Amino acid sequence: MQPQLHFSDPRAFDDIYRSKFTKEPWFYDAAKRPESSFGFIDPQKSRERQNALRPLFSRRAVLKLENVIQQSVANHLKIITAT
Repeated sequence: MQPQLHFSDPRAFDDIYRSKFTKEPWFYDAAKRPESSFGFIDPQKSRERQNALRPLFSRRAVLKLENVIQQSVANHLKIITAT
């Protein structure tokens, strides 16, 4: 069994999740998708993926797709209220 640490102080978040340490493969391979954004255990590869995706989630990019999102929500609401 792997040694484990547990933190209850919210200030530990950055130390845990924004560290530069290689992640534990046994945990991050749980989804069996090693190339998914969650599955990267190497901090450098993770950072590269984040940098590639960051522009897609910028305020400008989201606002550009606002009408698509609104239409999708409207369609889902129509389906839900029709039943």
